[in-house]
Amino acid sequence: MTFREIDTVATIETGQSKGGSTEPKRRGRQPQVVGKGTTPPVDDNLVWAPHLYPRFDDDVDTFDEYYQALGSPIAKMVRSAASWQAATVIGEWWARLGHPVATEYVDALHALADELHVGLAVWNWKGYRNPGAYEGDADGGVGLLYDWDYRVGDWYLNRPGFESLARPYALAVPGHIERQHFDRRTHTFEVDFTARGHEGPPLLYIPDHRFPGGYEVTVDGRVVAIARDPATSRALVPWPGLAGRHLIQIRAAAAR
Repeated sequence: MTFREIDTVATIETGQSKGGSTEPKRRGRQPQVVGKGTTPPVDDNLVWAPHLYPRFDDDVDTFDEYYQALGSPIAKMVRSAASWQAATVIGEWWARLGHPVATEYVDALHALADELHVGLAVWNWKGYRNPGAYEGDADGGVGLLYDWDYRVGDWYLNRPGFESLARPYALAVPGHIERQHFDRRTHTFEVDFTARGHEGPPLLYIPDHRFPGGYEVTVDGRVVAIARDPATSRALVPWPGLAGRHLIQIRAAAAR
């Protein structure tokens, strides 16, 4: 497998950026880097944003296989960022959203991102399938978040693709995230964090489709009533402002 990953970034100077290519050009299967920069200075506000476009053998099509194949390359990205004291955000990645095999890939990538504290930015979210493709056309080519319906002449939400991407996560917590994890089988989400005390409340993203039978939110084992905006799926969690280590969980509601 090969990854289009830049091995250097542009030099950053006060008030000036020396631009370099953010994506290597390819000749055959060999990646080329254009506008190669130098190692950036150590900075408290630096983000390392490589791109992720892997090639897999044809028989790789399960969560476990994708997880195994992606683990080493993404860990290498994190080590590169750590050498510059930078955060890691995969600045571009893509999958055939809504396809069953692609969903396995998306879940594996999300699991590794949680485990290694990596941010993700999908590319791209809106586009055209094969000429003549329409909503519900299984043979219309690859799918993005919004696809063009040639029959209707308008964009439509690729619902299966959206639902494969959207899962619970912490938008903000009062402190430092130690661990967050979403179990794709039980639909249980956990975020473990350390707070200094007297910070604002946690903000979570909770999409309804992951909990068709409802859900409950607990803070340190105690069920709490959240304030959720149905339009954005964002939820504020009641917070007493205590210092220390804390755990927030979202679990599917028990059947009644």
